[in-house]
Amino acid sequence: MLIGDLLPAALAAWKPRRATHQVAAQTSDAPIARSPSVRPKPIAVPHGVLALAPETRTVLSGALDFARSRYVELQMAVEPGVVAQVDAVAYRTCLHDLLSEAIVRAASGVLVTAVRQGDGVEVAVLDDGSDSTGPRRDGSTQVAAVPPGASLVTDYHPQRGTTVLLRLPRSNWLPRPSDVDAVDHGASADL
Repeated sequence: MLIGDLLPAALAAWKPRRATHQVAAQTSDAPIARSPSVRPKPIAVPHGVLALAPETRTVLSGALDFARSRYVELQMAVEPGVVAQVDAVAYRTCLHDLLSEAIVRAASGVLVTAVRQGDGVEVAVLDDGSDSTGPRRDGSTQVAAVPPGASLVTDYHPQRGTTVLLRLPRSNWLPRPSDVDAVDHGASADL
């Protein structure tokens, strides 16, 4: 099974537009316009548990200028309420490195997804690059640090681009359905 086959809904819908001067991070979980007084109430998240939507959004926002300079569109699709057992700094550093590599390889777009998969969480960074700047022949990437307990798999196809899959351990703690909105929009406080 190819890595890209693990994310059929996201991949089927993803078709980057041709690069233009107008580049924006698009998120499928963007908050509904609310007045400043109506915000999700903060919830207690255990130490070491990371809500992936706000962290991923932060990394993509930080990479926007670099993506714009290369005429690459960034998109994000994160399953609601996805949390992982991972250090926040290690996750952000790893995702930043993966995203930077993908932007360099991309012809016009990069998609970042995160979904629950079995006993873990899979974060995929997909680019549409079709040149020889893909990963090395051994399938490895140049990521400086993979978070402890995580693994990294790379799949390169000249006609489709590169998919880098970061597998993270799933947290035993899950948000209640009523708390998913607060978790996904960063309204959390560590226990």
